[in-house]
Amino acid sequence: LDYHEDTIRVCVMNPDGKVLYNHNQPNDVRRVAAVIRVCGQPTGVVLEACCGAADFATKLIERTGWKVRLAHPGYVRRMKRGPDK
Repeated sequence: LDYHEDTIRVCVMNPDGKVLYNHNQPNDVRRVAAVIRVCGQPTGVVLEACCGAADFATKLIERTGWKVRLAHPGYVRRMKRGPDK
């Protein structure tokens, strides 16, 4: 999940790395959870740590019980520059 104040970029991948879904959704925990569930039960959720992301992660955990991890922004920035983004 790529957190923004108004939207969340939701990218769902299967265990083989195939992208099943990759679109923006409104910044709404219920909506994001529903979109993810359509693709199946997640084994984990990763969210870039930034202002507001921790609150969103907490709400997502409370609503779904999913394992949610915050990713370090520096690592995410380096990953974005790589060929496998």
